[in-house]
Amino acid sequence: MKKIGLVLFILLFTSNLTLPYVTLAMQEGTHVIKQCLAEGEEESFEQLLASDCLYTIIESEGLSEEQSISFLISQFDLEEPEIREQLKVYIQENLSFHQEENLLEEDDLISNDENDLISDEQLNTDHAIEETSEDAVDKDFVEDEKEQRVEEGTIEKPTTEANQEDVDTTTDETIKEEEVNGDISEKIENEEVQVELIAPEEDEQADDINDKDIALEPDVQIDRTSKVRYISGQGAAYDTAWGSSANKLFDLNSHKNARFDVHLTEQKGEEVWYQGMLKEQEVWINEKNVNDHTYIPYNISLEEAAQRQHGVYAVTDTYRQFVSAEYISYNSTGNYYYVNADVLNVRSGPSTAYAVVDRLTRDTRVTVRGNPQNGWYQLHWVRASVEDITYYMNPNNFINDERQQFQFLDLAQSSGVTVEVLNQYLQGKGTLSGQGQAFIDAGRMHGVNEIYLLSHALLETGHGTSFLASGNEYNGTIVYNMFGIGAVDACPNECGLERAYNEGWDSPYKAIVGGAGYIGNSYVKAGQNTLYKMRWNIDGLIENGRPTHQYATDIGWAFKQVNNMYNLYQEIGSYNLVLEIPRFDG
Repeated sequence: MKKIGLVLFILLFTSNLTLPYVTLAMQEGTHVIKQCLAEGEEESFEQLLASDCLYTIIESEGLSEEQSISFLISQFDLEEPEIREQLKVYIQENLSFHQEENLLEEDDLISNDENDLISDEQLNTDHAIEETSEDAVDKDFVEDEKEQRVEEGTIEKPTTEANQEDVDTTTDETIKEEEVNGDISEKIENEEVQVELIAPEEDEQADDINDKDIALEPDVQIDRTSKVRYISGQGAAYDTAWGSSANKLFDLNSHKNARFDVHLTEQKGEEVWYQGMLKEQEVWINEKNVNDHTYIPYNISLEEAAQRQHGVYAVTDTYRQFVSAEYISYNSTGNYYYVNADVLNVRSGPSTAYAVVDRLTRDTRVTVRGNPQNGWYQLHWVRASVEDITYYMNPNNFINDERQQFQFLDLAQSSGVTVEVLNQYLQGKGTLSGQGQAFIDAGRMHGVNEIYLLSHALLETGHGTSFLASGNEYNGTIVYNMFGIGAVDACPNECGLERAYNEGWDSPYKAIVGGAGYIGNSYVKAGQNTLYKMRWNIDGLIENGRPTHQYATDIGWAFKQVNNMYNLYQEIGSYNLVLEIPRFDG
């Protein structure tokens, strides 16, 4: 009787857990019951409890507890609660006894005369193990190996590619069976002793398999879009994606915050690897070891930087300030206004009754709002206070704002926007209308973010309707200036047209592409690759002690630039921001 039970046990344990097999196991169980019970004996559940057959059927991994109950109900026509209660008591009383008994019976499993010879075919189908030779396995060696593993309390299961695939593709029903079976299946798994035969080539393969088997992941997805990342300081650089220790080039702990210029991205499953240049060397780095942003440290305090910036290169249009029209003259040749007194008071209102807020010296150029009212000009651009400069210069006031963080966007990175999206956004924008391709071409040719270029042009041209954007004649040629290049506060129109004429910008397309070249070469490629750095150039304040090479004098210039950029990025929908965030350490 025990031999019949063990044959059924081996059959169930070494087979794949599939639904057809469970049905077959139930049929075999019916056959075993007939064999186990004495001839002429009534086939009752009580009689089955007194034999080893019930334990043999339940112990099998082929039948869960729920399937065993269904099987017994169908065999003996009993009520489910009665079956469950008796089965529970039976397991509690008999499982520990059989656990000890089975460990002793395993000797018979290997050395029994009926099982001395195991064919090559049986090894391949029942154990899914490749034989390394045609010679039979030495029985004494197998027994010694088995006994040693039992004594040490370790269980080894064969790990092959076939078994791994079976585990990964287990049906939901099989998973549920294992969960319901609970302690029974766990104890059986711990009791069974397996002899593991692994060919040398399988050992080699196992060394190369990661925690997630790459072979089972989807195909590699490739992205050739250039992007910038920054080293986190963790992990290592490799000479190939998914590299092992043999492919390691160097650790990244000494390269923290270093710029990593990516030109190829590979993704397989959830793993992403970047190929690019780090310190003039081509490397592969895992996505988890890089950041989308970095901090740029400045060896100066915020307060000191604001003090150095204060003056004519930090102006604002938010103040209401007035000067007496009597002391302001107009230069018709240069098309600008200037102070004609040695010292001119600037007041907070249009009369001498208002407080003096600033003083201008002779020949200082000024911008005014329209014609004088009651003998007073209202100034357009005026010098900003140190307090206001400090506010706009402090990155902490903007970095956590989803809109204002665009001040720190790396402008060397393409947004990936399409011509269709740009042209839709440019509808009704004066001479900029329909120029989506010009902005994409300009960004590609000069290495500048195309959405930034468009945003900049919208701001400078009043959405394509300004004097410089509308097309005006200079030396007999109609020219355009879309970025205000060459135009200054004291000479906004004449100087802007002159620059456009000299550059040959005789069409909106040429003005967009040509202006982008000036911005890209003079600022972005020169290291001033964010709106913040274009406006403030903190490196110049530190090195020269005064403002140098700043794109605009308006303290709110970077603040104003981001609105169109933010709106356009929302239309794109999916995007990734690469940010460079200043940090004052002085």
